[in-house]
Amino acid sequence: MQLRWPVLALLAVPSRSGTDGAMQLFYEKQLETVHLENFKGGKPIGVDVPGKLFPAALKVGALVHRGKPATTHYRDIHSWLRNLISFGAALLLLFDGRARYPPKGVRAHKERAADEEKNRTEAARLEALGDAASMKKADKVWERVIHRETLHDLSFFTMQLCTQLGVRWVVAPFEADHLLAYLS
Repeated sequence: MQLRWPVLALLAVPSRSGTDGAMQLFYEKQLETVHLENFKGGKPIGVDVPGKLFPAALKVGALVHRGKPATTHYRDIHSWLRNLISFGAALLLLFDGRARYPPKGVRAHKERAADEEKNRTEAARLEALGDAASMKKADKVWERVIHRETLHDLSFFTMQLCTQLGVRWVVAPFEADHLLAYLS
């Protein structure tokens, strides 16, 4: 059985027009609906990896925030990467750098930190209630709080996996989507 899933873009698909408002200009002529099989032997497809790593790390949030071991996020990323490779398209995976992107400014980072703290407080409150229903609700809230160490570890795991599988990768100075726009 061969998987068939479309990809929207020659290089990447931003979820919105970008943090500084200029991304739309970069991507305007790049976006089109295509299938990965169309890229066999062609130019590399740039992939903004954090878009896949964040959900994988959040998925195990209820476990890692409680200090419990979790491994499903590694398996998810390995499976995702193997599926991409199976189409035979050349890939270039881009990781976000550790520096904050200046045009995003302090406001966006403060808003994210405030949301994260609100969710962390709510999850702790629900856990303190101790009943099964509250614990189940706490699990869902923890899945909205990124566990930085898990994300960091998952990034390095993915880089090592790429190296082992022969997939090229690079770390962007700031954010991967801006480097994708530059590379296009």
